[in-house]
Amino acid sequence: MKNVWREGIKVECSEGGSITDITVNNLTMKNVSRPIFLLLNNRFLPDDLGSSLELTEMPEIGRMERLIFSNIIATDTEEMGKVHRRFENDIMGAPWFSGIRVDAEKEHKIKDLTFTNIRYTAYGGVKSAQIPQEYPQVTDQKKFPGSETSENYYPDWSRTVHMDIRNVEGLVLENVRFAALHEDERPGCLVEGCDD
Repeated sequence: MKNVWREGIKVECSEGGSITDITVNNLTMKNVSRPIFLLLNNRFLPDDLGSSLELTEMPEIGRMERLIFSNIIATDTEEMGKVHRRFENDIMGAPWFSGIRVDAEKEHKIKDLTFTNIRYTAYGGVKSAQIPQEYPQVTDQKKFPGSETSENYYPDWSRTVHMDIRNVEGLVLENVRFAALHEDERPGCLVEGCDD
């Protein structure tokens, strides 16, 4: 994959159901702001460019289980220092909107997730003052309708340079290596609400 500017591999379970038993192996990516993006949440957006069309109400949060990502190389170049947009307000490539991101609601964790043999060189170069202090959690929109929630395109910044993982049961990280083209004041990696 080359010059995608947005997610390279995106697995998003947002409208109920289940996404299970996926293996992604042997990929090389260049200039992909979020090499891997996994999100388990719920939403009901019947008028949003075709999503939720078959739903009549907010769904329960579904399941995401048994995913393996292995032998992946992701490399940024100096071009990632520029902001690329798909629409007027839709940020794609930008240094503050980058990194491997995995997120789920804390009562509905992603289960059995493995990252092995991952190499990621990010653009970096972000100052901590550029990043807001509060990073929203994924909330269950069926139980708490209208509450602020981390979703597909929000927040439009990343807390980390390389990897931000929250709420996974059965997480395995093996032989995962990071680098950055420019010094960055954010943490390289955060793992929260996970076991194993």
